[in-house]
Amino acid sequence: MRNWAEKGLCGLPFISASEVILKSSVYLFLFLLLSSLSRCEELFLITNQKTPIEWIRSRDLRSLFLLKTKRTQGLKLDVVEYRFDDPLREAFALKYLNLNRLQLEAYWRTRFLTVGQQDPVTKKNVRVVLKFLMRNPNYIGYCPKNTVLPKFLKVLEVRHY
Repeated sequence: MRNWAEKGLCGLPFISASEVILKSSVYLFLFLLLSSLSRCEELFLITNQKTPIEWIRSRDLRSLFLLKTKRTQGLKLDVVEYRFDDPLREAFALKYLNLNRLQLEAYWRTRFLTVGQQDPVTKKNVRVVLKFLMRNPNYIGYCPKNTVLPKFLKVLEVRHY
């Protein structure tokens, strides 16, 4: 009987419930971390076909989305964003702005209190952002890579230098 208790069922080593919970928690954490990182990779930067720009530098993109500037490559651009609670906005902020959700919210509160600046134009979902961009040249936004883009929109390349 002692041999069975040490080895567990079917001759496999016995694992306590606390070990199972700990290992499951670690695996769940790693899965969530990797899935959030992969979601960060799956974004398109998009704009209207009439916007005379094909690419943007990552530092200019950061400045535009934090409303520190409105010009890049001699062109005036505005941005359209998602609501703070949208996971897509959080993924974009992590990838391109190097800010998590709490940091981004704190940034906009500080900008409002110190400069009086409101956060960018916000829309509630991808469909509304796409419609907005179709009607408004010189605005840029983003969407998941699996989104089928209407013919009036184009993808911008982000250059990291």
